[in-house]
Amino acid sequence: YFSINAGSLFALGLIPFLRGGIQCFGRDCFPLAFGVPGLLMLVSFLIFIAGWKEYKKVPPSRQNIALTVAKCIGTALKRRYTTRERLEEDVDWLEYALPEYTREMIHSVRSFIDVAIIFMPLVLFWALFDQQASTWVIQAQCMNCRVGPLTLMAEQMSFINPLLIIILVPLFEVLIYPCLKRLISVTPLRKMAFGGLLSSLSFLVAGLLQFEVNKSIPVIPQSDQISLWTIDDLPVMNTSGHYFLLEGRERLMRATEYSIGGELIDMRRYSGKGVVVKGRKGGNTILPFQVQKPMRTMIIYMIVEEEKSIYNTTLKMMNSKGEAINTYQLVTSNASDDTSYIEIKLPIISDGKIDLRYGKNLIYRKVIEFGMGSVLVAYFEGTEMKLLNVVEENGMNLLWTIPQYILITMGEILISVTGLEFAYSQASADMKSVLQAVFLSSVCLGNVIDMGISGSHIIGDPSLEFFLYAALMLAVMIIFILLANRYKYKDMRAEESGSECGRKKGGNALPLASTDTPL
Repeated sequence: YFSINAGSLFALGLIPFLRGGIQCFGRDCFPLAFGVPGLLMLVSFLIFIAGWKEYKKVPPSRQNIALTVAKCIGTALKRRYTTRERLEEDVDWLEYALPEYTREMIHSVRSFIDVAIIFMPLVLFWALFDQQASTWVIQAQCMNCRVGPLTLMAEQMSFINPLLIIILVPLFEVLIYPCLKRLISVTPLRKMAFGGLLSSLSFLVAGLLQFEVNKSIPVIPQSDQISLWTIDDLPVMNTSGHYFLLEGRERLMRATEYSIGGELIDMRRYSGKGVVVKGRKGGNTILPFQVQKPMRTMIIYMIVEEEKSIYNTTLKMMNSKGEAINTYQLVTSNASDDTSYIEIKLPIISDGKIDLRYGKNLIYRKVIEFGMGSVLVAYFEGTEMKLLNVVEENGMNLLWTIPQYILITMGEILISVTGLEFAYSQASADMKSVLQAVFLSSVCLGNVIDMGISGSHIIGDPSLEFFLYAALMLAVMIIFILLANRYKYKDMRAEESGSECGRKKGGNALPLASTDTPL
């Protein structure tokens, strides 16, 4: 488990950089992001093949254990409801499978069923855990990824999980568990129950964080709406003859005809978009834009009027070395399209300042702070560039996601690591592989739950969706605790050694050794 997470740490830290930090043909370098892991996998395969002669090869059993378990359960159920002979009330119903199946097999199946029932509520844990690579990344994309001089990528935060696993697994085993054992009995089921509660808490924290993230997410106009902004105190009159001002303020309005600054404008052509209107002599300048947050970048739309002295000149974005890294021609923006804009993306290390030079011979200068996720509209008063913020920058910093990663990682240690240990200690030798298959199947079922809730988008607000997962996990863990209280731990070593003695004497009926310790 430690080595798996060591590999994950390398992948989650490096691969996002290979994709987004390196350009391939002017775009994110997906070929490199997929090619490097593929090459490393090929190298590991060749290393594996190189040691083939040294491996001890144990042929697999010809018996299909999973099928045998299913047949044993099916036989017992069929005879229980069809035969007239009834077993005593305190006798396990699996005994109906006698004599077709030995008592040793029946006891093995019983241990399998008991552990499988315990594992059933843990399906929801995997539904929560695997969202680190989906909904939590989407949440991080709406946050400020600037950490000091560094610009991180949202998906890189996932590397916290394997990093914490590498740190916390030894810490739990060497320090935390021994200290707790001096105070209380630390059993596997108690660990798993507490891990589930921590997982529920992690999504409660994620939901509270999403509340704050939502504050900087713009309201997207519907197909019959516009998001209207005006510059220069332009009065707006609707079809009912009511006047109002929109100076520096956003209004979600029905897409219809409006009189703005005395000019009648049909806004239906801009349905579903944002519209900035700037007054000028001879008619208004209209700039439509997309009301949505850019990912890891900042967008600047330009309003340039022909009578301005900077019309038809060049705007350049300079780096700290005075080198032009982007060039834009300042021509009129009085058009119906919204494709003319500058998209600014910071390098991995920078001071976060954007140096814009414009005008003839680039004599004018505007230095602005980079605002991740923001959309600005630049307009000119004489030769001075002014900015209207139409989509706010991401407010919450990416580091605020660390608490939820710590909680879900602690939950993983207490559930996943302990769960595998519990399955192996409570299953007979011939059932260990079947129980491992059940454990892995619970991961699959957890992803199915994600598809049903997150994938279908039945809940529009991400914060409410996180709260739903937290509530479901809490309810499931209550069920888990009730089941765990009824579980009796089995000493499989005593059972297996006893089975060997019984076989030597010709017997096959040996009960499982158990303890009455609850949870």
